[in-house]
Amino acid sequence: MKWDSLEEEPCSLARTVAVIGDRWTLMILRECFLRKRRFDAFQTSLGITRHLLADRLKKLVRFGVLRRIPYMDAPKRYEYILTQKGLDLYPIIMSVVHWGNIHMVDSRGRPMLHEHKSCGKHFDPLMIEFDRLISLNDIFVKRLADVAVITAEEATDWGLVGPNLRASGVPWDLRKADGYSVYSELDFDIPVGKGQYGTVGDCWDRFYVRSEECKESAKILQQALDKIEEHPEDDIVGKLPKKLKPEGEAYARVESARGDMGCYVIGKGAEEPYRARFRTGSFTAMGIIEAKSPGLFLADLVALIASFDVVAPEIDR
Repeated sequence: MKWDSLEEEPCSLARTVAVIGDRWTLMILRECFLRKRRFDAFQTSLGITRHLLADRLKKLVRFGVLRRIPYMDAPKRYEYILTQKGLDLYPIIMSVVHWGNIHMVDSRGRPMLHEHKSCGKHFDPLMIEFDRLISLNDIFVKRLADVAVITAEEATDWGLVGPNLRASGVPWDLRKADGYSVYSELDFDIPVGKGQYGTVGDCWDRFYVRSEECKESAKILQQALDKIEEHPEDDIVGKLPKKLKPEGEAYARVESARGDMGCYVIGKGAEEPYRARFRTGSFTAMGIIEAKSPGLFLADLVALIASFDVVAPEIDR
């Protein structure tokens, strides 16, 4: 029996093996669930020849396991994203991993362990399962894709910040642009909206950028923990009075969970500031809702407001 003829067998197992039974295909799927998406990343990780890799990716795209999305025009380059059909393979992949952890362990122990440094307990990554159940769920995607699209120009003109700005394709993050604190010493990416299942800047992009930022936050935390050095309790950097009576004005800002948050203070030598005003991401996001609401269904309006991740105290003036 030829390998390709398995596709015609009246057996679900045979037809499934025809798609994912090849060893390289399984390894490519492993890399997909580990968040690799680009051809060069697959090749570097697996050591597979370009011809074999191109052939296996083409087959996975043909069977709807992966979706090919362009990310560069000249030369043409693509990212390979798991579809809902591909995400449904997650329990199968994890079952194979579980079997290997039990029956294929040698003197080196399990091939891959995730371990908390502080307590030494093992854990399994959850974001892959989160994406399978929620982020890339077919019903969820169809409910949010192409709803209330905000272009990069509109996002900039309305003063959107944080994930709401980046979801429109604008790669701006104060931690990268300003490099305050120790952020210039840390390695992390800026997730942006790509219109993966709809249009760049839609409700789904605003949700998924936040999901991707959870992964980047984990990278930042890991690097920060690695850089922490113990200091003696009496290692005092400086002494400050209990009460400050500043004069003049100052403006400071940080990249908060909802984007660029700034504080402007005027002091006139008293303990209390003469003026104090905050600029928050939620307040600026509320301004565009009215402009984007006409023509939306009521359910779409709920999705629009929720996609901005608005917090009520931030909009109180």
